[in-house]
Amino acid sequence: MGKLKGGALAVNMFFLISGFLITISWNNSLGIFNFSIKRILRIFPGLIGVFVFVILVIGPLLSNDLYDYFDQLSLQAIIKDFLGMNISKTTVNNIFSSLPLDAINGSLWTLKYEVYCYIMVLFLGVLKLLNKKVVSVLFLLFFTIYMFQTYGNLELTRGIPIPRLFTYFLLGSMFFLYKEYIHFNIKTIIIMIAILYLSSFYELSQMSILFAFSYLLLAFIYSPVIKVHNFAKLGDFSYGIYICISSTASYSIYI
Repeated sequence: MGKLKGGALAVNMFFLISGFLITISWNNSLGIFNFSIKRILRIFPGLIGVFVFVILVIGPLLSNDLYDYFDQLSLQAIIKDFLGMNISKTTVNNIFSSLPLDAINGSLWTLKYEVYCYIMVLFLGVLKLLNKKVVSVLFLLFFTIYMFQTYGNLELTRGIPIPRLFTYFLLGSMFFLYKEYIHFNIKTIIIMIAILYLSSFYELSQMSILFAFSYLLLAFIYSPVIKVHNFAKLGDFSYGIYICISSTASYSIYI
């Protein structure tokens, strides 16, 4: 119940970083239109790139008959998948039929929830509610539901990812909003590592990852020694890497 798989961890950390960055983005935006354009340019170029890569590169590479492959491609199915932000096996003629999941790219399913988070930030920002108090209340709400899903018997919402994803997104937002109170230092880092280690012996990994691992990730990114955050000056690569690596992994597994 309290254990967390590697794939889920990667998704959680993506939403954590996204919450942090998107909150910054709203604060730096000139208004609704400017923010919306930024979000569209973040999501759709990468999504188009993945579709082109899978359909025009991976598909032909794995197809035994190129003519038959392209002949069976359906523009309607491709558009439907694109609007749904996913690529199903049937769209590319079941070339990945032996994979255990229906989706070729295991990351794309999260994009619609990412868009929901964008809408939430837009809504809060327009109403002047993107502040410590409101974001904290929303975090506690989703966190409570998430914990009941994980450790309780909240069967009604079990399997629904919104509480988990929104919890991490809002936590990332809080890391930015409370940045003046959060200090990254060696003592706290050691304590967080100890918490992660000790929680591995109990059914508490979900909670320790939520707080301790999230802290360690952002401490790593903003370390004055490692200076990973300097890469952000060249652009935000997290989203592109996140959605592209899954298709590449599927191809590697298949071959």
